[in-house]
Amino acid sequence: MAGEYGYFLMDAVALCFVIAALIGALGIYRTTVHMRYSALMKTAAIHIAEIQCSHLEEAAYSGKLPEGDIPWLGRPEDLTQDGRSLTVQTTVTTPEPSMRQISIKVTWTLRGKEDSIRLERQLREHG
Repeated sequence: MAGEYGYFLMDAVALCFVIAALIGALGIYRTTVHMRYSALMKTAAIHIAEIQCSHLEEAAYSGKLPEGDIPWLGRPEDLTQDGRSLTVQTTVTTPEPSMRQISIKVTWTLRGKEDSIRLERQLREHG
């Protein structure tokens, strides 16, 4: 009887190690998934900012770049990535004649935390 008790204790300890390893693996998996989605959203935000800047460069080349807050100039469906929405805030200022300072901020929320990227450019207006 005493020998069986020792084997039961060893089995219980081994089972605890296996369960702890499974919990650790699940934690690593969840962290990996979160990092993947975070990188995906950041890549999408950079792409959105570059699209907005491209539209503004075109307007500056034709001499029709307005000052102030500019709405999103791309397709509305581009502002959704895997069911998560991104918002774009664009501001154009004039630091000196024929020069425009562009500030584009793209914001998104992932797992209840808001994150953003900012793109700053200077453009010379033509036309």
